[in-house]
Amino acid sequence: MRLFVSKKYKAKHQLLARCYNSKDNNSFPTIDELKILLKTDEKIILMIGHELQSNGHVHVQTYTNPPRILCAPEGANAYFQEYYLNQGWENFKTDAFKLVPIILSLLSLLLSIANYISNNKQQVKLDSLEKQTEQVQNKVRP
Repeated sequence: MRLFVSKKYKAKHQLLARCYNSKDNNSFPTIDELKILLKTDEKIILMIGHELQSNGHVHVQTYTNPPRILCAPEGANAYFQEYYLNQGWENFKTDAFKLVPIILSLLSLLLSIANYISNNKQQVKLDSLEKQTEQVQNKVRP
């Protein structure tokens, strides 16, 4: 399941995990720590942090130096319920089901082409057998 979850949702979950696993207020992750953990730049981390903050899952402290991200109780709940991983999985399934009609259309087109080619070959063989039959009949009837 997690194999198909988008990197965006995995990053949100990892950020929540790191924020939740902080032992006290001084150990909440800084942006620099999160840059290393998520292997991305500060702008993306702040964007994810503000998105999580708008959902009420974290508090972004940009006024501290260095900026920190603190986990809210709702964020802990979202972390334990794997809210963002589940949301990413549902998003993947929705996108995958949108592809089903396209794939089925292409498959039916390919089968139609294969059927046409096969029928064409059979018709050539049938024409050849008809000619042979006519030749044999002409030889038998003088």
